[in-house]
Amino acid sequence: MNHRDTSGFCYIDVPNKRLVFTKQPTSAEAIQYDYIKIPADITASTSPIFDNRFHKILAFGMAVQFNLLEQTDKASSYYKENSIQYEKTLEQMQMQDALIKLSL
Repeated sequence: MNHRDTSGFCYIDVPNKRLVFTKQPTSAEAIQYDYIKIPADITASTSPIFDNRFHKILAFGMAVQFNLLEQTDKASSYYKENSIQYEKTLEQMQMQDALIKLSL
């Protein structure tokens, strides 16, 4: 209601699946808005929605958690290597996300 009858504002009417403008545009212009997608759960037959080169982060993260759950000896496990790879991949994902946001 703060932007009622004001140009340049819109909102998403989720129940009716519509994009609603607070004031009807009189010219064709580009629209920019934040977009949030909540993807379906990953199953054995699906794939994550992010870049293929980052899919391995799931395995590294699970491997790190496995060592913690099984209480294996860190000296004789791959805990350190998996942790490093997980953090490295996570940093790469964060960098890509930042670059995408800066390009907007």
